[in-house]
Amino acid sequence: MKTLLYILVLFGISYDVGAQTISDALRYSQYQITGTARNMGMGGTLTSIGADLSAVGLNPAGTATFRKSRISFTPLSETKKILTSFAGNNLDRKSMRFALSQFGFVSVNQPLASDWKLINFSLAYNQLNNFNENFEFSGASKGSISDRWLEQSRGFSPDQFNPFEEGLAADAGVLVLVDSTNWSYTTDYQDYNHGKPLQKRQSVQTTGSMSRLSMNIAGNYREKLQVGVGLNIDFVFYTPTKTYIETRTTKEEIKVFEQLKYKELLNTSGSGVNLSIGAIYRPIHPIFLSVALTTPTAWTLNDTYSSELDYSYEDNGTSIKGNAQSPEGSFQYGLRTPLRLQAGGGYIIRKSGMLTTSIEWVSYGNARFDLTQESDNSDDLIYQDALNRDLPNAYSSAISIKIGGEYAKGPWRLRGGYILQQHPYANDNKFDTGYSFGGGLNSNRFFIDAAVMLQTQNAGYVPYLTKNKELYPTQLVELHQKNLMVNMTLGWRL
Repeated sequence: MKTLLYILVLFGISYDVGAQTISDALRYSQYQITGTARNMGMGGTLTSIGADLSAVGLNPAGTATFRKSRISFTPLSETKKILTSFAGNNLDRKSMRFALSQFGFVSVNQPLASDWKLINFSLAYNQLNNFNENFEFSGASKGSISDRWLEQSRGFSPDQFNPFEEGLAADAGVLVLVDSTNWSYTTDYQDYNHGKPLQKRQSVQTTGSMSRLSMNIAGNYREKLQVGVGLNIDFVFYTPTKTYIETRTTKEEIKVFEQLKYKELLNTSGSGVNLSIGAIYRPIHPIFLSVALTTPTAWTLNDTYSSELDYSYEDNGTSIKGNAQSPEGSFQYGLRTPLRLQAGGGYIIRKSGMLTTSIEWVSYGNARFDLTQESDNSDDLIYQDALNRDLPNAYSSAISIKIGGEYAKGPWRLRGGYILQQHPYANDNKFDTGYSFGGGLNSNRFFIDAAVMLQTQNAGYVPYLTKNKELYPTQLVELHQKNLMVNMTLGWRL
């Protein structure tokens, strides 16, 4: 892990090079609103009043609001459409996947002769985030990814190169040694084409998800106060595959350089643990007030990664091709994602429905890396300290505001929700929005619900980073994402 790696965060830019970056900390700190169809249809606000097997993963006090034992499961369909804007060109790609959004059960128990009217237990699985997406950008702009490798190579001998980046560039013929005394190098783009536009294209395909298994115990005290505590075990799988291509615009315009193709593979898996505590208080019959806290999650993560480079250039009319493949790298490390604090309320409108609201606060800049779990390399410690200094500069505290409602007519239910999610980036107070709708049928023995949620998000992406932004310009790609989720919950009261 070389200390020449560095971080750039600008309007939510994400970038991975097979090493840990601060975007990893953000990725594993953010949650989607999914779970049961009832919770999603009401905008994720059921943490305020409980009685939902997806809400108990964030507020375990909700376990004590159940009157009958229950089991439910929820399949989910999710469609993501991402529009990219780069160098005046727009491309859009769509991806779809199916998953298990929620599964769980609650056991209701009534103590004898006690002010604790119920002591309940629940076990619930909930998906926290979905990483499945595809996007692609294309356009002509000044600069080359070889600029990055040129910067990283200066002052180092080839045996000191990172074998996943500049080491590949040297083996494939992109980097050419010009001075072995000072270890300086050049490239065909630098020598013959610096400042000229190259045609760039990259496809990014990502799979994976983050999920939570919650084990909760909660009590109902005199029908006024529910309190609960939960142990949460989180799991993550994240696999991006990136193929980046540079091609000369015309043979007359671009000399020597023909094409460069760089492919990156990364596979991250791991687990984390945290505790959640919560309370729901009913001061008067129709009003619910709630508060919940989830401690920081202690993650142990494992990365495996590799890269491959193909390069072709012209020499006296002959096309020369070079290829290099990296070894497979692996690295185990720790990450602590920040605590979450939630507060909310609900109002029961007699037998005709309810109104609910929830506010969540997360300080994303408080995440911290531990790169020395399985390493005594001093470079890893230096890089860890650099990451942990960058985190509070790049990310800040953010809130999400959710409002939901449910209308009841006999056994039928109609629901809606509205979501405002603040950007987590420093000096960025913008909000992304979301809308949800749903309905269902609720009988004494079973229930069936369905919901639809639409969310929009704007962010940025860079295919590679350079230190000297004036000499080697940043390639900024704008991402405009629409996410449509549809789920259905089937449940039984036991």
